[in-house]
Parts: sequence; structure tokens; C-alpha cells
Amino acid sequence: MTHLTISLLGTVQVLRNGQPVSGQAHAKVLGLLAYLAVEMDRPHARTSLALLFWPDQTGDKARHSLRQALSTLRRILQDQVAAEPLLYVTRETVQFRGDAGAVVDVWQLLALFDACDRHAHPRLETCPACAPRLEAVVALYRGDFLEGFSVDDSTGFEDWTQVWRQRLRQRVIDASFAVAAWRLHQGALDGVEHTLSRLLEFDPWNERAHRTLMEVLWKRGQRGAAIAQYERCRAALMEELGVEPDAETAVLLQAIRSGDASGLAELEQTPAPRPVFRLPVAPGRLVGRERELEEIADLLAHRDCRLLTLTGPGGSGKTRLAIEIASSQASHGHGVCFVALAAVREPAGIVPAIAAELGLTLLGGADPERQLVDWLRDRSMFLVLDNAEQVVEGMPVVARLLLSAPTVTVLVTSRERLNLRGEWVYDVAGLGVPVSDVTDSFEGYGSVELLGERLRQIRPRTPMRHEERPVVIRICQLVEGMPLAIELAAAWAQSLTLDQIEAELRRNLDFLSTSLRDVPDRHRSMRAVFNQT
Repeated sequence: MTHLTISLLGTVQVLRNGQPVSGQAHAKVLGLLAYLAVEMDRPHARTSLALLFWPDQTGDKARHSLRQALSTLRRILQDQVAAEPLLYVTRETVQFRGDAGAVVDVWQLLALFDACDRHAHPRLETCPACAPRLEAVVALYRGDFLEGFSVDDSTGFEDWTQVWRQRLRQRVIDASFAVAAWRLHQGALDGVEHTLSRLLEFDPWNERAHRTLMEVLWKRGQRGAAIAQYERCRAALMEELGVEPDAETAVLLQAIRSGDASGLAELEQTPAPRPVFRLPVAPGRLVGRERELEEIADLLAHRDCRLLTLTGPGGSGKTRLAIEIASSQASHGHGVCFVALAAVREPAGIVPAIAAELGLTLLGGADPERQLVDWLRDRSMFLVLDNAEQVVEGMPVVARLLLSAPTVTVLVTSRERLNLRGEWVYDVAGLGVPVSDVTDSFEGYGSVELLGERLRQIRPRTPMRHEERPVVIRICQLVEGMPLAIELAAAWAQSLTLDQIEAELRRNLDFLSTSLRDVPDRHRSMRAVFNQT
């Protein structure tokens, strides 16, 4: 299979299987490739392409020139022998196929911008989810679109190039300032300096970049370097535009020379909020939930899924699943926090419980909800609210928090849904159980895998025997794969055989209880679970 890489940012470069092929084509063939690749969202009429690239030729001659250029282009791309040609060519139209495996840097750039545009955030400059995307944009931009490239006798193509060049350049300039602001927000002044210096490589007369860089250098104690930066700014503006730096830059220079920080307005270095990471330590590895983890991750990746409730009966493993999900949410730059609501009995206790886990001290006399909203407003956080069923009437406070804090996501565990607008619901059932107790493989049955793992913990010197497999399956069937019930059943293996455990289960589910000291009261027996329900 042919691997094609098309680089249109900076000097045009086309690589086929890692080898340059740009030299095999004249300018109009490369221009045609660039145009089709960038405008690949639709088919292009042959007559329009002929007119664009050969406007001075008659209709038949222009179409003949297009046929020759397409033939050369297909040969360079090896389309004639490719299983999936990159060009879809008919008698009337030509289209570059975006699904044929080519890598185009402009596509990558636009995809990063699109991801930022679609992401909900109060300010782009403080969004931890978009910061790495914008950093990738800055790294990807090797230079202006089709830099130094031109096509003779085609003003239409030159106009098209100029439009795209200005469009991409301005977006990258904006992205560079956003990255600089993000790095400043993180206190990384060296990162700010690197980003702005990179911007000035392709936009050397950008006075705002010079001015911001002057402030960064001054704040780093490099007064001489800041003054030298002003001189570089002045030289660039005089050479390119024949003008002096504007008054704002001159005032900044005077402030730097005098050491008066009151004149600095471009940068406001606010310390970044300390991330909060508070998750319970899981008692062991999560068993048998690979499918659930994948499905929930897909839901949370949806931009509109900011309130997700894991519902299911007591003992189904909602809390353990929530902890595992939360541990993978490091992309929320201001933290992940687990809030246990089991002890909260009144709706008024929800906000104080959340604030306590976040380390937020609520001030008397001020509205607790407003204080929490103000604290969360500009933070990107992932909150877990565990065991919300007894205060479900107070959950509208969560909806209000999400309206005011657009980069906060909340995962709730509850035996019933919250019935809120914007709520997404995922039902957590028991682990997989074999239909028959006669099976050669336990693979794919999480309940059997969990029981087997707990038995190894309790009786490490007595591995599961082949003849025990049927009774292990029957125990899992009796408890319908419920993780808590399996844990409680396994605890009896210290004093009972598996056959005895099965017999007790068939007589009375009240048998399922434990004396382990570190198990919450609500999970010490299945009767306690039923009473909670």
C-alpha cells in the first residue's frame, strides 16, 4: 500500500513511502494536487479545474492540459496500481479521497482547530483540554501555506492560495497567543518565551508578540534582553512597514528601563489553581468490566455528556466502576475528585460535602452554592458523586453547577436516575455469567473470573480444581453475577467448601455477610443492601 504525505505548510513537500516525489512534477501538477487535497470535501468539475489552472487557453486545449496534468499526478501517486486510489476521477469530475490513507498537514491543522471550536470552555486560553491541541498546532506550522510556491498564468489559483494563507496564518497566530497565555497561566515563562519566539519566526513584525515577549523577559529578570527585544521589534517594523513601534510599546520600554512595574499591562501572571486529585484507593484490580469501561469512555468523549449517572441495584459494582473511570480522567487539568454522599441525608448537605472534598472552605453568611460555583467556574474538573440515591431530590444543584462551570463533568452513582435535563444514564448490571455449568472456558465471564480471583486470595495454597468449576459457575448464577454477592460468598471459603456455600445460598441469601472490618456497613451483607434499597 502506498503511503503518501503531503506537506503544504512551509515549503511544499510530497513523500511517497518516505521518499520525495515533488521533483517529478512541474508547478501546475503540484498546485493541482494541493488544491484537490485542501478542497477534498467535494468533487470538482473538470471544466472548472481547467479554467482555474489554464485560464489563457481555449476550452479544448485547457482540458487537454488538465488531462496531461492528471496523468502525471496519478503516475506520481501510483494511482493506476493502487488498491485504493487517492484520486476519484470520472469523465466530468475529479476528487481527492480523504479516506484513502494520505496524510496532509493542513487536514491535521484544521482537525485540531475544529476540536477546539467544538469543545465547550469559558476561555480558550485557560482550557486544559484544548491546550495540547493548540500546542500541536504551533508545532505543526512549519511556515505559511504554500510558502514560496506559485503557478504561472493562474491568478485564480494565486487568489485561492492567498485566502488560505491568510486564514491559516491568522488562526495560528491566535493559537500561539492562546498557548502563550496557557503557559503563563501555568507559570511556565520559558514556555511563553519559546512560543512567542517561534511566532516571530514567521511573523517578525507582530508587535503584540514583541511586546509580550519584552514583558516575559523583564519578568524573568532579563532587563537587557527585554530592551534588545524592543530594538528587534523596531528594526522589523521599520524594514517591513517603515513605521516606529506604537505608543503602548514605547510606554512599556520606558517602564522596563525605569524598573516601574506599574506600566506592565500585557501580562497578568495569575498563579494556576492547584489541581485536586482525591480518589479512594481501589482494593484490587477491576475484573470483568472491559466492555463497560469502553462504552462509558465513549459516552464521556461526547461533548454534550457532562452529567452521567451509573444506575443499578446495590452491590452491582457502580462505585468500583466509577473509581476506575475517574482514574483515567487526567485530561481534566484541575483535578479529579470523589465525593461520598452515603452519609448525606438531606439535600442541603450536598454542596458542603462537595466543598469539603475539594478543600474549599465555605464562608458563613454567603450562599454556599454560589461560593462553590465561583470556585469551579474556570476549572476543568471531573467530579464523582457516589451513592446519590438518598438525596436525589437535591440533585438539581448539580445541574446548576454544570450550567455555571462549563468545563466540569460529573459522574454520579445512584440506584435510580436523577431525572434531570442533560443527564445521560448508563445501567450497570451484574458481571457475565455462563448459561450452563458445563463449560471448558471461563474467558469472557467476569463473575467467574472475580470469584476465582477472590478464592486465590483466601486460599492461596489451594488452587481451584477442575471438578470445582461447575459449582463456581452455579454460585455465580445464584447471585446473578453481582460483584458484592460474589465477594461475600468468597469470604466463606475459609470455613466452608464451595458445595456448602452453594447449599447455603439456595436456602437463604441472608447467608451472604462478612465480618471484614474495612467493609462499609451498607455492604456488610446482602440484607443490608436490600434494606438500603
